[in-house]
Amino acid sequence: MNPLLIDIGNTLTKVVVKGEKGFKVVFELDTARVKETPDLLINRITGKELVVSSVVADLSDVIEKEIPSSLIVSPELRLPITISYKSPQSLGADRIAAACGSLDFYESSIVVMMGTATVIDLIVDRRFEGGAILPGIGMSIDCLSERTSKLPRLGEFRQVDFPGKSTEESIMAGITLMVSGAVGKVKERFNLPVLVTGGFAGSVKIEGRVVKDLIFRGLYRIWELNRGKSPGKFTCRKFP
Repeated sequence: MNPLLIDIGNTLTKVVVKGEKGFKVVFELDTARVKETPDLLINRITGKELVVSSVVADLSDVIEKEIPSSLIVSPELRLPITISYKSPQSLGADRIAAACGSLDFYESSIVVMMGTATVIDLIVDRRFEGGAILPGIGMSIDCLSERTSKLPRLGEFRQVDFPGKSTEESIMAGITLMVSGAVGKVKERFNLPVLVTGGFAGSVKIEGRVVKDLIFRGLYRIWELNRGKSPGKFTCRKFP
């Protein structure tokens, strides 16, 4: 039986299972609620085989204590990538999982995760080389509204090309420039294909492929290597 694949992010906690036709969401919870009442999650996953990517240390600790058999993503596990990072222990489990998931497509790529933060990571020949962390779209909107006296809070973000024709459009144009410009600069330097994932994936047009289930692809690959009966064959291809 396939394991439950759990991604605990700063905003959402998603539980997914791999089926014959791809990855299916079993349920989602607000991470803030889970932090307040961990049993909302624990009671629904106890007794199952688990692979967990978590950026919330307190919840990682709870799962490890309550369900010790859980496979919690860390640099100590067998991984289909090598990690070239000054402090591997500080590397987010979501970044590790997404990098592993990128091997379903390429051995070398630029992985962009657009969630609470926007993270741009570089994978070269199955080696995680590091990356950049920017404020996420939602975080940028909140910060501009909270830290200024006159800028409005946007109801909903949409891509706006420069120049914006109103204050709201100017905010959206600025965020568009920030994200597309950062990714474009990295792509210009390294000339690698781009994979985009996360809740805001697709909100800003980026030259690349949107892969909503990238982290879960990585979690499944990690499970195959550590707990599966066989590691399976990777379908990655070299670029170009």
